[in-house]
Amino acid sequence: MKKRLQVRGQAYANFLSKPTASYLLILGSTGALAGLGLVMVLSASSVTSLSESGNTFAIFLKQMLFLVAGILISFVAMRMKLAHWESLARLALPIGVVALILPIIFGQNVNGNRNWIPLGPFTLQPSEF
Repeated sequence: MKKRLQVRGQAYANFLSKPTASYLLILGSTGALAGLGLVMVLSASSVTSLSESGNTFAIFLKQMLFLVAGILISFVAMRMKLAHWESLARLALPIGVVALILPIIFGQNVNGNRNWIPLGPFTLQPSEF
């Protein structure tokens, strides 16, 4: 039994010593959290979704669509060079400051909070970015 634990501990140590270990651990944790989030959305919204749209999976599918879009955007962002991110940062800071000021002027009240900006069928909360 003790030898088996030593072998298992050595296997973990070998895995963690590889340069890709942190990448794989973060990727696995993110995937697990995203999957758990999808299950929670389906569990919490299936009855509401059925009564509003006639489809039990309507809200779940919308959440899944945003997850897939986020994965694709993350993949593109991961492939970008650091110099490109540095040039984007010079533009992103003033845009972010303006976006934080916009709800004061154009803010829409949602559940008692006026920090939402209406953008057609969507509303955007700049403080989340």
